[in-house]
Amino acid sequence: MSFIKKLGEKFFSNKFPMIGIDISDTSIEFMQLTSGLGRPKIKANFRLELEPGLINNGRISDINKLAEILQAAFNKESFKSHSCLLSLPDKETYFLNLKGQNLAEEITRLAQENLPVDLSQCYYDYLMINDNEAFFVAATKEIIKQYINLFELANLKLEVIDFESACLARALLKQKELKQPVFIIDLGAKSTDVILLDQRGFKDQTNFAIGGYFLSQKIAESLQKDFALAEKIKVEKGIKIEGLDLEPILTEMLAPLITEIKKMSSEYETEDQLKANTIILAGGSSLLKGIKEVLMKNLSGYQISLGNLEEKIDFADNGMGNDKILYGNVIGLALRGLNSDSLSKGINLIKNLSR
Repeated sequence: MSFIKKLGEKFFSNKFPMIGIDISDTSIEFMQLTSGLGRPKIKANFRLELEPGLINNGRISDINKLAEILQAAFNKESFKSHSCLLSLPDKETYFLNLKGQNLAEEITRLAQENLPVDLSQCYYDYLMINDNEAFFVAATKEIIKQYINLFELANLKLEVIDFESACLARALLKQKELKQPVFIIDLGAKSTDVILLDQRGFKDQTNFAIGGYFLSQKIAESLQKDFALAEKIKVEKGIKIEGLDLEPILTEMLAPLITEIKKMSSEYETEDQLKANTIILAGGSSLLKGIKEVLMKNLSGYQISLGNLEEKIDFADNGMGNDKILYGNVIGLALRGLNSDSLSKGINLIKNLSR
């Protein structure tokens, strides 16, 4: 490490490692990592449950109350750094792969021509894949400004707003694994994201309004149980529930996703002459017993596995149990916040707030 770099890291010693914060409608997750000789270790992590209605579909109903919750959490944990990273759900962002000559000069114009949103009402950023190809990401100023205001009220420094798929990819994949194209399917409660990556970066992305919540609703209706009990049955039994054949229900629910994956694979193979047939599952609903087998049955020829965060993070003595995949997003944020080198890599939707 050069003297200048060492000096820079010393100057920023109270800034790094930054804290990754994942805010959803129901909870807030905090994660801070620390570098070592091997894999990064977890320095601090905890989860706060939020009262219903405080955040609804990503919109904060009482920003002062949420700011007090954030500030209290930082005071309790005594974080030395108040610098934070946040991610947006993919459903709140607009993605675009752009190609063309002199792309760096034309990128904003081309993005505006191809996106269904007014870029003057958005913050955006992009990554150049090569001289003639870029990955462009935008989100509305409305959704971003509420988080900027939230962190200011909580006396915290919001350094980066990333997007969820990028965080998952950072937490789940090593660069050598991207020599071949890889799908990540993030199976959530109410939405599912599908992203396709290769060694050049993000190639495609889409989102579906499907997830474990809707499957629990089906169980509740079919068994005439309340939702909480249906959710418990689903967690315990998976798709093997006595008196209810969930497989065709789940297959029908996943049908649009399966169709889209096949389409994305075909288009990628036509363009790049490589087969995109590796799938990594992430998100809370990926833990559903039987869902991997249903996907394998309907996506024959694809290699499907559950994401393994332990290849990137040392979980020793952390006591997080078998549900580590639930922390994929916040771990991806914390990995980016380890030092100045990792911070500079990737999309940052608040990098150019003057736009």
